[in-house]
Amino acid sequence: MKIRNLLTRPLGLRTSPLGCPVSSLLSKDNSKLFANKYPVLNQDVNESDTVAQVILGYDDKHLKYRSCIRVELLSDSQVKFSLESRVHCINLFGKFYMAIIDYVHRHYIAPTMLRRSVDHVILSRT
Repeated sequence: MKIRNLLTRPLGLRTSPLGCPVSSLLSKDNSKLFANKYPVLNQDVNESDTVAQVILGYDDKHLKYRSCIRVELLSDSQVKFSLESRVHCINLFGKFYMAIIDYVHRHYIAPTMLRRSVDHVILSRT
């Protein structure tokens, strides 16, 4: 994030000490945060408590972002985790920004979010 902040500060973009420079992540209200970091838009657990989904995301002036984290209990010893993300670019700057950061999101941010989700589930069960 330090490098991103240095590169984007001259362009007048929002900077942040967090992994994602979104104003909703900097809010003092953490009642609707997943893993004390990501804004929760929706969540659902099926009737048999075997599938849980959490929708995370935000709307910015340049893009809209959504991620769905899904946890499915397949058996007593198997759990399936999945992460799906969608970004809708609102304007040309949003497209430019995503073109620059796409690689980092695919190879660092998405795997980190998934790993933190798994860690959160494991820690909550102990």
